[in-house]
Amino acid sequence: MEHFEKFLSKRAVASGEALRQAKEIKESREKDKLIKKALPKAWAQLLQEPDEFLLEVLSERVESICGYRPQTEILKDFIRTIAEKETKSAEFLESSERQKAPEPSSARIKSKKVKSRQKGTIVTINNRRFEASTIKELYFRVLKYLYDNGYIDKVKDKIPFATSRKRYLIAREPIHPGGNRFWVPIEYQGYFMETHKGYKEALKQLESFVQECGLDISYE
Repeated sequence: MEHFEKFLSKRAVASGEALRQAKEIKESREKDKLIKKALPKAWAQLLQEPDEFLLEVLSERVESICGYRPQTEILKDFIRTIAEKETKSAEFLESSERQKAPEPSSARIKSKKVKSRQKGTIVTINNRRFEASTIKELYFRVLKYLYDNGYIDKVKDKIPFATSRKRYLIAREPIHPGGNRFWVPIEYQGYFMETHKGYKEALKQLESFVQECGLDISYE
């Protein structure tokens, strides 16, 4: 009776309410379908290159259970182990499905190419090129450049520079807003930068701060 009134009653059809309700249900189902399809990909990306928020949440939960805060590498090794197990499980299921399905005689099995995790990056700031193999190396070189050329002085009032409610990118003391110390800090002339993050997040946050200094930044 409820569905009849919503979609098929004369009043609902005449007012256009039935059509509006139908569109909302259709859009909602399509949205849920896209979200469910994207969830595995998002989870796989987090496991391949865990961002600072995931590591922070996991670290806090471990500390709440045992009273000790784990080192970054322990967390990354744990997440890497999960990623490897899930990859092997997915490969096993894929192999099983291939064996079950009839294969055309002309079919060729192509080796699956696995994209390797990015190692190193090149950043250009106001025509100055910075090439580094790690986030620590990149952040140190950029921090030195910004300090030595007086750009840090222009944004002193904006330091500490926050990337979230719980994290600073750069500060005068290696301590985050909640009181936790920087996980992997680099220091130059009394300024500390947190380097504990993946490449994508590191470049995004660096870009935000460099632009705050009034500079252009690009990546290769």
